Amino acid sequence: MKLFNRGLHHGTTLAVFDYEVIDNVIVITDLHDDNNCSRTVTNDVESVIELIRFGLKGFKGRRIIYRDTDHVWDEIVIKDDQFFDFKSLNKKTLTETLRDINNGNS
Repeated sequence: MKLFNRGLHHGTTLAVFDYEVIDNVIVITDLHDDNNCSRTVTNDVESVIELIRFGLKGFKGRRIIYRDTDHVWDEIVIKDDQFFDFKSLNKKTLTETLRDINNGNS
């Protein structure tokens, strides 16, 4: 599901991203590029998490990973359904990231 998060201040475009749920893991892909003038998922993480939480009606213990604008996969840590921190996974492929998450290696 591709989401465009339009800011309320001065028409600013906030993060543009895709997300899906795979094996109970929320997978976010940052769609930022210099042409769409959007913020990155990293820089707009609170709004991104709020939109996804609303869409999924909570996180229900799911882990959240995201591919940043450098195409590196990392984790967004949630506490009480709110953004808490980033966790470096430093993975290059979604397959590798999901394998490690599902095997408890990350």
